[in-house]
Amino acid sequence: MDDIVLARTLRSQGYDERDLARMRRDGDLIPVRRGAYVRERPAERTCAEAHRELILATAPQLHDGAVISHASAAVLHRLPTWPEAIDRVHLTRNRSSGGNRRSIVQVHTAPLPDDHVTTIDGVPVTSLARNVLDLCRTVPIEQAMAAGDRSLAF
Repeated sequence: MDDIVLARTLRSQGYDERDLARMRRDGDLIPVRRGAYVRERPAERTCAEAHRELILATAPQLHDGAVISHASAAVLHRLPTWPEAIDRVHLTRNRSSGGNRRSIVQVHTAPLPDDHVTTIDGVPVTSLARNVLDLCRTVPIEQAMAAGDRSLAF
């Protein structure tokens, strides 16, 4: 599931748009999001597994300095999440303004010291402690408490 294939990588290997269209039609490439595919996918996935796939497909397409955060970071930290909290990939940029919401990505802006960032599966993500604090500020208390309680086990 984690084997994300980027269209730009395939193009650099000599595939053209016609080849990509054929591979999609034949089921050799399964779209995750624009420009990102997987070659195979389990028949059944949880919401968290589907979101993790979307995170891993989105991360290579982000600008430098973007850090996966909030409910998306909770998925990577394997904390409990609710489907409505993971309807898009959440990320934080270290700046004071410019947050926005798009169809796939929710950009948050906030100070982000280096010690609030870690790496999971090669993806920059907010630390466990920072993640719980972000959730406390943005999701219903029941969800934040579930994540906080689970984080104590790590």
